[in-house]
Amino acid sequence: MIINGKEKVYSNILLKDLINELNLVADQVVVEVDEKIIPKESFEELMLDGREKIEIVGFIGGG
Repeated sequence: MIINGKEKVYSNILLKDLINELNLVADQVVVEVDEKIIPKESFEELMLDGREKIEIVGFIGGG
């Protein structure tokens, strides 16, 4: 799969588990899979087979 432009090897993994594996917090990211934004409530259900193109954008606070 491609994550933020880099090839990574993951297959048969739930999106929520991928987010955890990448040390990200689900409430602080927006995820696009194959050009579709995925609602947070689908993170626990969406199974990834390893052929997807994924973009993950995190929110960083500042001031």
